Amino acid sequence: MKNTTLLFVLLLGISGLQAQIYVDINASGTNDGTSWNDAYTNLQDAINEATNSPGVEDDIFISEGVYVPTETTNRFFSFDLPSDVNVYGGFSPSNGAIDLDTHDYRTYETILSGDIGVEGDASDNSNRVVKSIASFNILIDGVTIREANGVGGIELYESYYTIKNCRILNNTSTEFGGGINILGEAKSVITCLNSVFRGNTGVKGGALHLDLGPALQNYQTFEGCVFQDNTATEHGGAIYLRKIDSDFFAETFLDLTNCTFTENAAPIADFVYFDALTDESLTQLYLRLSNTIVWNNEDEGTDEIVFVGSFVNEYYANTLLQGFDNSGNGGLDGNDAASNPLFLDPANNDLHVESNSPVIDEGDDFFIQFISEDLDGLNRIIDGDTNGTERVDFGAYEYDPGLGLNDYQQNEFVMYPNPSSNVLNIESRVSQTLQSISIYNVLGQEVKFIEFKNLNTKKQISVADIQTGMYLIEIRTSESATTQQFIKN
Repeated sequence: MKNTTLLFVLLLGISGLQAQIYVDINASGTNDGTSWNDAYTNLQDAINEATNSPGVEDDIFISEGVYVPTETTNRFFSFDLPSDVNVYGGFSPSNGAIDLDTHDYRTYETILSGDIGVEGDASDNSNRVVKSIASFNILIDGVTIREANGVGGIELYESYYTIKNCRILNNTSTEFGGGINILGEAKSVITCLNSVFRGNTGVKGGALHLDLGPALQNYQTFEGCVFQDNTATEHGGAIYLRKIDSDFFAETFLDLTNCTFTENAAPIADFVYFDALTDESLTQLYLRLSNTIVWNNEDEGTDEIVFVGSFVNEYYANTLLQGFDNSGNGGLDGNDAASNPLFLDPANNDLHVESNSPVIDEGDDFFIQFISEDLDGLNRIIDGDTNGTERVDFGAYEYDPGLGLNDYQQNEFVMYPNPSSNVLNIESRVSQTLQSISIYNVLGQEVKFIEFKNLNTKKQISVADIQTGMYLIEIRTSESATTQQFIKN
């Protein structure tokens, strides 16, 4: 009896095991994934270890850098994630970002890229970057997924996923959706939080394609996300959803809360296309928009939203949907020019709103389920209109009257590593071309000036000739200038 009890206790302990696996493209130790010093240099090695440890929930910590699914030119390779794995980006061991308390995905970008062949030539890129088949309990947090060409950035088949603090950029699908494809007959549950879908291209769904079978329930939740400049060649500039008949009562939910949709385009439905493909009342689709902005999509086709089938249920609350009057449900009249959300600089991907925007403090806190911060990491619910009552805004960004324009502009640039001893990388998050930089010491004296002749959005500069200390660096583009602090060590 004692032995049986002991075995039972041991089995309980095994079922709750959790392991940490480290990945750093620059690690120089034993490369067995057991620490930052001995980290794997190849992400696929960490995934293989997680795949071979059933019953263990693995945390994969990935340092800043660019990781590709294969060092070969085989386009069919992808990062295939198994069940019970949490993938975190935004670490930088040399800068002290070593655990979940210190990682910073905004500063230390972790990129999973499909650009495996000739750099900048999409024709030889990976078909997909990330894939899961019938996998459960998966989290991707703080990672950029980009440059897939063929299937799309992420392909999920009958899986349960949480995607958080991610950027899904410049992926292409020649059949489905460019950013994420959610497929399968069985149940799928996807929760996507505080993430950006930008520059993706697909056939049906520029950013997101859902092709769901007769499962009894499917839940797809997107909260605090931006969908910008995505294109579909047929239907659904941002989103395409298809649902087939079920012999049982089946429900599919698409819940969009505090999201921003702009500059998406398709011949039919710039925003979302629902294809019910059913005449059966047993099959029900639900679209809910709350605290969401749908504005200035390209209007390449006819309507923002197109429904095919009789059993689609729409619910709009506290939402600005261009071309629709939602003023009766706590929203704004999308037919009124005065409802323009007044994005700061959409041409350069800055979707913060101006101080006199009509969407400030117009949301309903009730609809927020999963997030407490906006895309900048600021509090999600504040008193933006200074009337004494804290209330959420529409859209993915919260307006903070305590921040000036320059505070928002600082979030438009990534500068790493910081502190630095040799080189400093500067990258524009909003695709502004870098023109010049000036570095000032604490006395305000300019110690270095560089003017860039070849204009692009990312530059690496040498700081080896600067003395140890704290400095301010002024970054200038054709549109703006901003100042940030860095430390030379």
